[in-house]
Amino acid sequence: MTPQASEIQCSNPDCRVSQTGKCVEGHALDKCPHIARAAPDADVVAVTDDAEAPDSTPEIALAKSERLNLEEASAVMRAAPTRVIAIIGPTSSGKTSMIASLCDLFQQGRIGELHFARSRTLFAFEQACHHARAASRRNSPQTEHTSLASGLGFYHLGVRNEATSKMPHLLFADRSGEDYRSVADDPTVAAEFMEVRRADVVTALVNGELLLDLRSRHNVRHEIVMILQGLLNGDVLSAKQRLAVVLTKLDVVRTAPTADRERTERDFDGLVKQIETIFAQVFREIRPFKIAASPATTALPHGFGVSELLAFWTELSVTSSSAPSPVLKSARAMGRFGMSDSGGAA
Repeated sequence: MTPQASEIQCSNPDCRVSQTGKCVEGHALDKCPHIARAAPDADVVAVTDDAEAPDSTPEIALAKSERLNLEEASAVMRAAPTRVIAIIGPTSSGKTSMIASLCDLFQQGRIGELHFARSRTLFAFEQACHHARAASRRNSPQTEHTSLASGLGFYHLGVRNEATSKMPHLLFADRSGEDYRSVADDPTVAAEFMEVRRADVVTALVNGELLLDLRSRHNVRHEIVMILQGLLNGDVLSAKQRLAVVLTKLDVVRTAPTADRERTERDFDGLVKQIETIFAQVFREIRPFKIAASPATTALPHGFGVSELLAFWTELSVTSSSAPSPVLKSARAMGRFGMSDSGGAA
């Protein structure tokens, strides 16, 4: 190494000119635009005029786009017509999968008569979807469960009705299944469930896979009735609300042997009738749904039944044109939303 080379510093982090005496890009040492020479006994290395100056452009703060807290959700309700959807059910009933399926379906186009308009929680939606996608590098699709420690949060979705041009906002309350399960044992816990008290639609999820299992079917039916009873005893339900009773993981039910499949669907129909008998005077309307939001089999398409449920949440009639319309694919997930003329992702 020459004495001259040891005095040279380079702004290229891959260059080792001070050790090798050679430019990593092949330039002559007196021609390289990245090289600076250290002044004798100087503590600071002077950078040549040709070196790239630090970017002085101020940073732009972007919205976190994570789940909204109660205060942020309240701000959405004050700003625009908003419907709050309280989704209740024990752990593994399919709540996160159902919420995540909305994100995936809107990336294919419209859902029924509804177009995606905007969302303040796109990152939260993408987090919910990630583990069911190939990018997660999992051997099989999975959905992260809402943890007890995460508390209450809200997913936000703005949609536009193609037929009426109305643009309702939806807030999906996201709380751990353990929280809702606890109200069956202690109705006083319901006082903490502000999202249920404010809800326009209460959505009760019934795990179809567990209902199919002979060992758990009775507990599944009993548990959802007890949760609803606990919410009623806790005084957070009202006659203005509507109730959706949703059988999830329908693809698993449909692929079961015929006798098991028919028994499971009879069990669900019987559960709906039981709920109608007990809670007919509590809710303005009770309606059953069967969905396969994130199928583990190929028996049903992704998001099966979600279009009808979304229409119920938004108080829209379901039309025959329920299949998403084809759109050009984008390389980025965020770019695959069917944008409406009246709004954009925010």
